[in-house]
Amino acid sequence: MSLPAVKKLKTEVRRPDGMQRELYSLLGENTPPVMVVPDHYKGKPNWRQKATPWNWCPFTNRARDDSLVLKHWVRGQPDTDEIYRFAKFNVKINVPEWSDEDYQLFKRDEWTIEETRYLFDLCREFDLRWLVIHDRYDYQSVLDRRSSVDSSVEAGAEKSDAPDDQIQNVSQLRTIEDLKSRYYEVCSALLRKSSYLSPNDEELLEQMNFSKENEVKRKAHLERLMSRSPNQVAEEEALVLECRRLEALADQMAHERAEIISLLDTPAATGSIAQYQSSQGVTSLHQQLLAEKSRKPKEHVNIVNAQSGPAFKKGHVDEAKSGLAAQIIQKRLSTKEEAAYGITYHEKFAPGVYLRSAKLTTLKQNQASRAQSVFNELSIPMRPIMPTAKVAAKFDTLLQSISLLLDAKRALDKIEAELRVSKEVKANSGS
Repeated sequence: MSLPAVKKLKTEVRRPDGMQRELYSLLGENTPPVMVVPDHYKGKPNWRQKATPWNWCPFTNRARDDSLVLKHWVRGQPDTDEIYRFAKFNVKINVPEWSDEDYQLFKRDEWTIEETRYLFDLCREFDLRWLVIHDRYDYQSVLDRRSSVDSSVEAGAEKSDAPDDQIQNVSQLRTIEDLKSRYYEVCSALLRKSSYLSPNDEELLEQMNFSKENEVKRKAHLERLMSRSPNQVAEEEALVLECRRLEALADQMAHERAEIISLLDTPAATGSIAQYQSSQGVTSLHQQLLAEKSRKPKEHVNIVNAQSGPAFKKGHVDEAKSGLAAQIIQKRLSTKEEAAYGITYHEKFAPGVYLRSAKLTTLKQNQASRAQSVFNELSIPMRPIMPTAKVAAKFDTLLQSISLLLDAKRALDKIEAELRVSKEVKANSGS
């Protein structure tokens, strides 16, 4: 007994949303690809190679003055003469040194030699970091310490002419600008002492020209600048933008004025008129004009002799009629007569066919939107529906009037804005 074949169940995959049926039929069976599995294993490590040794070696840092011996791990064989790799980062600023004889070059009453040396020691210790130097500057404590140690010894060193209490009080009020000024004053005096200055020394001397007054003014200005309120900042930014706009308008007006002047400027004379200022020059000019007139072709032809022919009597009536018609045509017609007869005067026509509306005045790009609002107020379309000759002429006159009106309004707005800004500036300066 034969059993029926088992039907294979087909699993239908739903078509994704948004995909067309023709595109989905081109995909075919979406079977996953077969993964390629490598048929070899990871290589065996080479254990026979000798390991690199690490040694615990001592070293000294040349940046230190106490010859401290430290130790660290070094790969391979250590080199005893090798310089410590991080010693190159210990860069010291070259602070000049001076003697008691050099002190006479920059001696000042408010600075003693001991305080000047104390300042240079701090500059050498903290690498000219002036904020740190000013924070650590305490020469009064040094004086107290020295007086407590050497109270029985008389002061034999050189002192200034000012009293000690005045020097001590002044040393307590040293500002960072005082310290900078004293340091750069001493350095510039030491540089000027040398008889020969290299170009690098001259450049360094210019850099050491420190102005204490300018530095104080700069910091005061910076403090005022940082203490502004948000309203003041916004007001200053608005004034800056307004100034830039006025400068741009002034440049534009100057450019337009220069163009108008160039158009109105008369051409320069190519020759001199000195030769025509005398009587002989005028006589020669008159003869030259007569000669040019005689060389011109005669405009009128003498037809008196032509009237003596036999055809004169035959065409006499026709000539009389044509002369009467010419007199009628040459008559000056009024505006009503020209409109009744349909007489118009045209300019030189351009070749080809064109629309009458194409001859209308074209507004500027910045005036088109504002002109649209004016036409809407007048209930007039932007283009005439039936552009006859009269309609086109009237519409062109209206466009020119609107253009002049918009230019006048723009000029009025600009003048009012400038007047408002000048009043505000005057009010702020008065307050």
